[in-house]
Amino acid sequence: MLNTLGLANKVKLHLTYSVIWSNITTVVVDQPTKHAAQNEKLEQFGSGVATPTSKTYVLKGENPKSGEVEYVLAISGRKKLTLENLDLLFKGIEEAEHKQFESIDKILMAIVDSDGSILFYYVHRGVKNVNS
Repeated sequence: MLNTLGLANKVKLHLTYSVIWSNITTVVVDQPTKHAAQNEKLEQFGSGVATPTSKTYVLKGENPKSGEVEYVLAISGRKKLTLENLDLLFKGIEEAEHKQFESIDKILMAIVDSDGSILFYYVHRGVKNVNS
């Protein structure tokens, strides 16, 4: 689990009333846990063990500056985030949103600090050329 619903709701309020985003909804993304790979191997041999997942809450809304729909991950400033987590998150959002032929290029990370401040950073999928 990368975040909680409470953290996502805090960022949702900020986006709604301070940044004036519209049509904000919550997308629930199932992400495999550390033991998922082991259980997938067991499933191949017919043990029937379900792959454990955890839920990550991602906000989806319309950015008023660009007019585009964007995805926002609310995360605690104390949470460690790996490249593997981000890769699984991109794939999980596409799966949850049924985007088979359309990929998500970026996610807006909302990092919530212990004092309540929120910092926003874009995270792009893969390496992006700044000149394009």
